[in-house]
Amino acid sequence: MRVGLTGKICSGKTTVGHIFTELGANVIDSDRVLKEILQKKSVQEKVETMIGSRIFDKTNWQKILADKLFSDSDLRRRYCSLLYPLTFSKMESLERKDSINIWEVPLLFEAGWHSYMDLIILTVAPSYLRLKRAIMRGMKKDDFKRRDALFLPDEHKIDKCFVIENKGGVKELRRQVFSLWNSINRKE
Repeated sequence: MRVGLTGKICSGKTTVGHIFTELGANVIDSDRVLKEILQKKSVQEKVETMIGSRIFDKTNWQKILADKLFSDSDLRRRYCSLLYPLTFSKMESLERKDSINIWEVPLLFEAGWHSYMDLIILTVAPSYLRLKRAIMRGMKKDDFKRRDALFLPDEHKIDKCFVIENKGGVKELRRQVFSLWNSINRKE
């Protein structure tokens, strides 16, 4: 079974993913897979050609790349058309045959991958709380707003998803995940 786990920035996807891992799911993190793909020299060369400068030899290459991608929608589109297929393919290869495979993908709907999922979990949290979490992680408010604007509104996704509300503590989050885990196991 393939389950999509998605949600806006700082909504709690990763924490939910960790809880699912504890319960025995095979959680595949698209951000981690993408970072692995970006370590390949051939991919780095294509990205550097696309952006017009060398960045991978710099210690802060991830910040440089993010700044370029979030400020240029055409570059972001070309970047995604190069890397989404590579990421999707690698994630498929990491699936386990007799397991519940949870694909943690922030832009699941925006990438069009939602149609490849057996079911989808959407983590939601109030904007003010997500911003607070982002700032606590060192993100600037303007960066948060730019990145957050890339996501479709939750209202466009809710009717297609199981929803986990992440506005309380970890105990409440665990309760929701455990309940959902039991439901998923009954469906399998």
